[in-house]
Amino acid sequence: MVGEAEDLILEMDERGLQIDEFTQSALTRMYIGAGMLDKSWLWFMRFHLEGNMSPECNSANIDAFGEHGHVDEAEKVFNMSCQEDSMEEHDVVPDKCSYNSLVQMLASADLPHLAVLYVRKMQQAGLVSDCVPYCAVISSFVKLGQLKTAEAVFAEMVRFEVHPDVVVYGVLINAFADIGTKRSMVKQAEDIFENLKRKEQANEFSHAMMLCMYKRLGRFEEAIQIAQKMRELGLLTDLLSYNHVLGLYASDGRFKEAVGIFKEMMESSVQPDDSTFKSLEVVLMKCGVPKQAVGKMELTRKKNARIGLEAWLSTLTAVVCFDNNEVDDDV
Repeated sequence: MVGEAEDLILEMDERGLQIDEFTQSALTRMYIGAGMLDKSWLWFMRFHLEGNMSPECNSANIDAFGEHGHVDEAEKVFNMSCQEDSMEEHDVVPDKCSYNSLVQMLASADLPHLAVLYVRKMQQAGLVSDCVPYCAVISSFVKLGQLKTAEAVFAEMVRFEVHPDVVVYGVLINAFADIGTKRSMVKQAEDIFENLKRKEQANEFSHAMMLCMYKRLGRFEEAIQIAQKMRELGLLTDLLSYNHVLGLYASDGRFKEAVGIFKEMMESSVQPDDSTFKSLEVVLMKCGVPKQAVGKMELTRKKNARIGLEAWLSTLTAVVCFDNNEVDDDV
């Protein structure tokens, strides 16, 4: 439809009609989507030189280029809005929205080193009112495995008295949990978690991440304490959290608790998945149930979910109640 759109533009030009900023953004997206990057840039320049740009329009164009991975063009749009000619003639200055668009785009493109420069410009311009831009940069550094840099950006954010939210804490805790084999990172995760608890912001996600970290380190006592706290606080609502707790109990030989958690899931209408049954398989096999029998139950579950689920529940209840207490790992 590019040709039809261009015909309409020509007709508007002939009639002396001016295209508004929303139509301009749509046309930029159209050209980018059609792979006509040169035309999209020429169209943007025409609109810019005519003085029809606003911060909102700049932000829309940054998004348009950024969504298709055209980082250089997105940066050009942003920097043009910062030029003294543009500010003096058209009173266009980069606003919070434009900055956020560029930061998000650069962070998503795995370019946090560039993104953080614009966050700092935002900070200097007094345009940082929340931790959203910092969170994007921190997440990007974490994704690239550059945790030390992510920590430094977090410290910078706190230094500027930008209050971190649960999302930022969650990103960092999750990162530390993933590499909890490196004990040097445990202290940072614990400090963040304690800070969250003091602020009464420790949610289901942050508890679950700490549980995972302790489990990976073999620190089952601390992991069990986290699991018990989650149950006390009513923080077991998500399938992933249930699976974390169930897997922990199964690994630590706490089979009665594992079956109890499974029953809680059923009562809460949380549907188990394959990961749930892998943990339950550990329980049954450690209790002496042959692998062939477990496989037969799984096959039944795959064919008929209701009947299969009943078979799992009855078998687990019978086996665990028969032993009456947790079974040693050697069984």
